[in-house]
Amino acid sequence: MKIYVGHSSAIDYKNQLYSPIRESELNDEHEFILPHEHSDNPGNTYELLASCDLMIAEISDKSLGLGIELGWADRAGVPIVCISKEGTSFSPSVRTVTNRFYSHTNEISLQLVLQEVLRAH
Repeated sequence: MKIYVGHSSAIDYKNQLYSPIRESELNDEHEFILPHEHSDNPGNTYELLASCDLMIAEISDKSLGLGIELGWADRAGVPIVCISKEGTSFSPSVRTVTNRFYSHTNEISLQLVLQEVLRAH
């Protein structure tokens, strides 16, 4: 499965999101698109999103750019799953594009949540 991972640029996404994904067994089973893994400019994000089977959005920190990506994924018909750190609040407008929300507490918990999400998808 090809999975786009969206997030705010205000978080430490390389250590808190990208590393746990790349270090998990899921990385061997799925193709993860981590848009800022090698560059701050991921290219044509809409085309990347439209080619994916799923979008996972880390919504612990509000972000206009992530909101735009969520709208693009919704427009392209890409299913969206949102994850957030336990205890954080997120914009209620996210509920207009998905009703699938999961929370995590740390990097290990994140890997377990992603396993659950991908098993259910």
